[in-house]
Amino acid sequence: MTKAKPWSPNADDLRALTEHLYYEVQMTFGLGAWLVHSQGTVLNQTARNAEVEAFTIHVRQLIDFLWMEQPQDSKKRDAFAADYFAPGEWDKLRPARPQILEPALRRKVGWGVAHLTYDRAWSTPQDKQWNPVALGCALAPAVVCFADNVDPAKLDPQWPVDDMKTLADAFLATFGTWVSVSTATQA
Repeated sequence: MTKAKPWSPNADDLRALTEHLYYEVQMTFGLGAWLVHSQGTVLNQTARNAEVEAFTIHVRQLIDFLWMEQPQDSKKRDAFAADYFAPGEWDKLRPARPQILEPALRRKVGWGVAHLTYDRAWSTPQDKQWNPVALGCALAPAVVCFADNVDPAKLDPQWPVDDMKTLADAFLATFGTWVSVSTATQA
């Protein structure tokens, strides 16, 4: 009995993913900016919670895409930035993962947004805080690095990688000086 070969994306898979990658970048930086600009306004709490939850899900998607890689023996069809580069190349190119984006944040999205767990019952108001400025500013350099280094021929030209870079750069230009300022929001 032969062992099944791990799944690996082909050129068509990489191009087809472009629209969805663009969407993740657009939603992350768009929602991050919206959450900051709408802070202090009278919003329906349900809508505000949905916006924070959507933002955190998109942040987690980009963390996984930018800093994780498909295990060698995996048959999953998850997408990673490393798929667009020669083996080991993206790991050398990408910036180090900022402390704010460490695995604890991914777990927080899990228990705080994506799963109904008993951990939520014991969380404090501080546990429920999200800092869209700091999270967006932490992700932006890796998005820019990806855009600067990926071969555009591997992407669908309908979703220009330069536009993804523009979204990340614009977020940094707008909020980069705010990172030390408390801009946390709660869901």
